[in-house]
Amino acid sequence: MSSPKPGRGRWLCLCLAALLLPWSVPAEAAPASASASASAEYSPASTPLPSGMPPAAYTAEPELPAPEGWPFSEAFPRTSGTGRLDDGAFLWTDFLYDDVGARGATVSTSNPRGMLYPIGGPVGTYRYQAEEARHNGADIFRAGIGLDSDASYWRVDWTTLADTSVPIAAFLLDTGSGGTAEQLPANIGIKDSETDHILLVSAAGAWLIDTEDGSRTDVADSGAHIVDEEARSFVVRMDRSVLDPEDDWNVKLVSGAAGGDGAGFADVGISNGARPGQPNIYNVAFRTLDQENAAEDKNAWMEAEQARGLAAGDISSFGQEVSWTELGEGGTTPEPRPTGFSNRWYVSAVEEDQGLVPIENGNDFTTVGFPGRVQPYGIYVPTSYDGSEPAPMTWMLHSAGMSHNQYPEYSPDLVQQACEQRGSICVSPMGRDPWSWWVKEGELSVWEIWNRVFADYAVDADRTTMTGASMGGYGTYYYAFYYPHLFAAASAIAPPAKCASIEMLPGVEIDIGIQDDPEGTCKESGNLEPLAENGRYVPFHLTHGGLDIVVPSHTVVRMADKFDELDYRHERKLHPLEGHLTFILHKDNFSEAAEWLTGTREQNPPRISYSWYGNAYKPDLGVGPSGAWWLSDLRARDDAPGERARVDAHSRAVPQSEPEVEPSGDGRNTTGLTWTEGAAVAEAPEIDVELSNVDSATVDVDSAGISPGENGTLTVESDGETAWRSPNCSPTP
Repeated sequence: MSSPKPGRGRWLCLCLAALLLPWSVPAEAAPASASASASAEYSPASTPLPSGMPPAAYTAEPELPAPEGWPFSEAFPRTSGTGRLDDGAFLWTDFLYDDVGARGATVSTSNPRGMLYPIGGPVGTYRYQAEEARHNGADIFRAGIGLDSDASYWRVDWTTLADTSVPIAAFLLDTGSGGTAEQLPANIGIKDSETDHILLVSAAGAWLIDTEDGSRTDVADSGAHIVDEEARSFVVRMDRSVLDPEDDWNVKLVSGAAGGDGAGFADVGISNGARPGQPNIYNVAFRTLDQENAAEDKNAWMEAEQARGLAAGDISSFGQEVSWTELGEGGTTPEPRPTGFSNRWYVSAVEEDQGLVPIENGNDFTTVGFPGRVQPYGIYVPTSYDGSEPAPMTWMLHSAGMSHNQYPEYSPDLVQQACEQRGSICVSPMGRDPWSWWVKEGELSVWEIWNRVFADYAVDADRTTMTGASMGGYGTYYYAFYYPHLFAAASAIAPPAKCASIEMLPGVEIDIGIQDDPEGTCKESGNLEPLAENGRYVPFHLTHGGLDIVVPSHTVVRMADKFDELDYRHERKLHPLEGHLTFILHKDNFSEAAEWLTGTREQNPPRISYSWYGNAYKPDLGVGPSGAWWLSDLRARDDAPGERARVDAHSRAVPQSEPEVEPSGDGRNTTGLTWTEGAAVAEAPEIDVELSNVDSATVDVDSAGISPGENGTLTVESDGETAWRSPNCSPTP
């Protein structure tokens, strides 16, 4: 139906059946895809994705192409820093974007992975010189070692393989025949007294090197050397006649940039961030999750122990014991399912490029996007979790310039309080850009990860909450306002209500130019204060510092005042003497924020007040607001940047009561409102809908309380032409 001009329509509806809305695809029709590395230890309880999510949340995870010449499984672990056996092969997953070498010379005050050095950036200082490397050219994604009756197989998957001539890998083999204390050949740049042979592989070839005399055997003469650009893999088949695997070997794996002929490692040098004498190694595999989690440095990219080992010239602790007997017998072990904090990876449905892509930002520091098909995220699994019962889920969105590892590194108490003590699985996306503001591709990452987490863990959709600091606080506003039907509570730390600007004084803004955003998704239409009315059913906690000049106190107070005007549940906690960075990154005093993350999400409420910026809807990415609860398919008539659309819908058919609103806190540093249940309101089969700047809308009267076969009245008012429908009603004008 449509309202062809401004006015009021009134329909008597005979409700026929529940509507399955095309936008709010039910989880039963579009389940989260199963991970390739399904657990052999437990099967998560059935926890379908909630309805009313954007299409990106229901998109099945793409499969990575299997490389030519690899006859074994693709069931690599999804947790970085872990490995497993699977039917004749050892499968290892490395950390993503950790190819930054040793802690060496600081060649710049910026880094290509985050904010001003060293906050948010890696501990290692190595940088690539060749543009073809895409700032990520030697990053080991996965590694495999396999065995059959004729040969051994050696595989390296690269995160980025935009130019096959860039990376080189060396398997350092301790076969028990005795190594040398001298510098290893092939210009690797490190001593290792245990290594007696090296399997060197680049796009130019594969060679077995004897470290005692430096002699080389071309492996491809009797085996195979394969470069698979689609799979981004190097695969080597080494005939047993070249080197026969037996007993147990210790294997190390290192990577770097290939020298001119591809037969050795290129020098890194001081201009690329290495100190004199440091190795030419960008990445070391077989570093375990436990090793990197134990690092004393702020480990934003899970490479602090790598940086320490390479700086000392000692990588002896990063080897993997390989039992050829187990491989020959086809041994299989379950995928590791660690509790505590770890990094996992997923395959995105959207790949825009490979490597790290610089983003113009108008400032004197470097930031990049991460547009590749494989993306990392952080997850905390409480020690009490065993998969038998669904756990609450808490989203933790990182600050600008930080990574998915921010909170375990800078706010460990918050992680313990919000995750471990609550028995909650906590999820921290990387967001495809340290400055994404959690819109566009940043939002895509949230929905895709939501899909993957529900596939791999037992998660309670009704107990989903969100928190985040600074830019993560903006994201907390964004998701709680645009998707209020998905969240039970929200807790924002030093949250700006606008992005890409600082409001130093009320009404006086300074553009800080931190995002190249020509479409204006965030910068031009990013003021979320007018959307506060969407948060009626999401209790909000706001924490901020009185001396904060990045997110000045008055901006947080103004949002709290909006909640006050609306009589919404909230709490605002002021820390009078705190600033911004020190408060977020060093104080870790957020117990009130963690305590707020409780309750269950609202189910089909009687009243929905919902407004949105039309240009936030991005159909090419499958993200963006389109409704809540029993309102869906919402589109703005004018979707220019800064233009809002609004729906105010009230169903008297849903059982309801007027809440009693009471002030809380001390009236100074802690203020807020609480709700207690009030008197019941008389029910009637009536629904009123008011539309402003709305091009289309769908009303599901069944979910709004009018049962199939029941007569009811649906009244719609619009300020212009609107295509609206209620397919589970038979209208009688």
